[in-house]
Order: sequence, then structure tokens, then C-alpha cells
Amino acid sequence: MEKENQLNANLNITKFPNNQEKYYELDKSQDWVQKLLMELNENADEKSPEEYLDETEISVELTIKKKFDPREGEKLLVTGHVSAKYVTKCIRTLEQMDDSVDVDIKACFLDAVNEDNDMYVDQTETFQENDMYELYFFENKMVKLSEMIHEQVFLEYNQYPVKNPDTELVWAKPSSEQKQ
Repeated sequence: MEKENQLNANLNITKFPNNQEKYYELDKSQDWVQKLLMELNENADEKSPEEYLDETEISVELTIKKKFDPREGEKLLVTGHVSAKYVTKCIRTLEQMDDSVDVDIKACFLDAVNEDNDMYVDQTETFQENDMYELYFFENKMVKLSEMIHEQVFLEYNQYPVKNPDTELVWAKPSSEQKQ
């Protein structure tokens, strides 16, 4: 399967042929992927977010397949992996530190007309091709791919990074022991 290295943040589902897979390898040269990496780097503040781009990495590998089901209509199945190495700040010491996130992606986009279908009300997952996929909906034939990836990455993002768990908490010492 031939790989492509450009993909819009919002996809027009009509541009994908039925029952064919397309494979994508994206990195920070793609504008919306770069914005995601900059957001991952935003807690580090020794440099500007743009300067951190040189020392951080992100890769997005996706396989996208459009299918048609008489019951559900057009749907887009997206599988893949997102991996990022970024800079953040330790919550114990407030020192800059490196961190990473790895996320497997399995998402199914259905037309928003299905949202009110009893089968999908209050559901976050759907069973497709003998596997569970995160459930998303698209409107007007436009799939918000970057929003889904953003959501999946930040579900796995380390909210409380710690550089060294054995480091003494400077801010937890009695005030008489703290440096003046």
C-alpha cells in the first residue's frame, strides 16, 4: 500500500473511494500535527513553543477506509498510532523534563443522522469489522479528523508528569526550613 504524507485536518468523505484503504505517515511538517505537538509542549516555558519544535517529535500513522452499510450509510474507519516526544514541566520540582505519549487509534465516523438512532444513543464505541472502535459522527460529509486525534492523544496525556518521584518537595517543607 502506497503511503501518503499529507492529510487535511478535516476530510471530505466523498473524496475517499469505497472499500479501499489509504495509508498516511504524518509528522510535524503537517500544520495541524505541528499544532498538536506545540500544544503538548506548552507547559514548558524556558523557550517559545516554536523553539521546542526542533527538539521534539510527533508521528501519526493512519489507515483510512471508507465503507458503505445500508443500515448506517457511509462510514470512515480510521486505525493507526500516534507517538510524540515532547517537553513539559515536572509538577514536583517545576523543572523542565521530557515526556512522551503513545496512542493507538481506532475510530469509526458515522453520518450524524445516526446520532439519534437508538443503537448509538449514549454510546462511545461501536462494533465494526470484528473489533471495537471509538464512535464519532460527521456532518455535511466532513470528518473532523484532527479533533478526534487531539481527543485521543489528550486522553492518554500525562497530566501529572514527575521527573524524579524521589525528589523532596521543596514547597511542602515547613516555612522555617525553606531557603530565604
